[in-house]
Amino acid sequence: MKISFIIISNGKKPDKVENQIKSIEDLNIPEYEIIISGIYSSGISNDNIYYINDQYNANRGSLGGLRNTACSIASYENIVVSDDDMLFTSDWYCNLLKSPDFDILTTRILNPDGTRFWDNACYMSPNRGHIIMNPEQQDDFLYMSGGQSWIMKKYVWDKVKWDSEILFYNVKGIEDYKKGLHNEDTYFSFLCRENGFKIIYDHNIIVIHDDPSYTSIGRIVRRRIQYQDWTWVEKFNFPEKIAVDFAVNLFQNGFEAEAADILRKYSSVDNYFLAKQAFMQIENMYGGPLKDSNFIYDK
Repeated sequence: MKISFIIISNGKKPDKVENQIKSIEDLNIPEYEIIISGIYSSGISNDNIYYINDQYNANRGSLGGLRNTACSIASYENIVVSDDDMLFTSDWYCNLLKSPDFDILTTRILNPDGTRFWDNACYMSPNRGHIIMNPEQQDDFLYMSGGQSWIMKKYVWDKVKWDSEILFYNVKGIEDYKKGLHNEDTYFSFLCRENGFKIIYDHNIIVIHDDPSYTSIGRIVRRRIQYQDWTWVEKFNFPEKIAVDFAVNLFQNGFEAEAADILRKYSSVDNYFLAKQAFMQIENMYGGPLKDSNFIYDK
């Protein structure tokens, strides 16, 4: 299988891009290329790597524009659409070879804390809304979450392009998305479905979203506001009742990920039933527990 890896970047995560390139090289794919679109400079020298200097789209936050530019020069039939903070697991390629035929293929996405990101997800679904689904679940409103290393055939992009005028940094665009309207990836997914392309999900193919500020709670994803990762709770040692009350207050004031961090820590103690009950209530508010979304404390 010949693969074009598309990575978009605004130049702010050079170390993560290099880590991603290394994870691709370690897959030992016989024929592949890496196309980096946006702002990026690196000492990495590889005949398979191509750089597109697209400062215009990078600076204005046109993620779709960056992807269109990269896809336009992709040489191979299979295109992996990736952001600049993704990592490929060692068995990614061999599991991809086992996958059934596809137009568009999404894979399992894990946050560094072991929880799932927006992988087998639906958006604007009349029955489910916007949630992550269990591996066996399907929905007519599936979408591909941004650049989370999903794969499409080149013929999909030949027919459907991203709307380069939907801007990531546009405040109105962000507010629209929060209200349940489209952003660049959900609209692209909608156009793909409207043009008859089928989106399927393979739970056996795994990528890592290399941003520890994210976690999932139930069937949704939330970002830590105050902290970069979950290790801040290691020194949090209040009595259970105080900890649970504090977590509830955090949750009610929009610090949902931090609230989950506290409740997960206290839930790991056998006789801390208040924390277990509080975390269960929060999970149930967001669709209930999610399979293979296993929180871990190891950083």
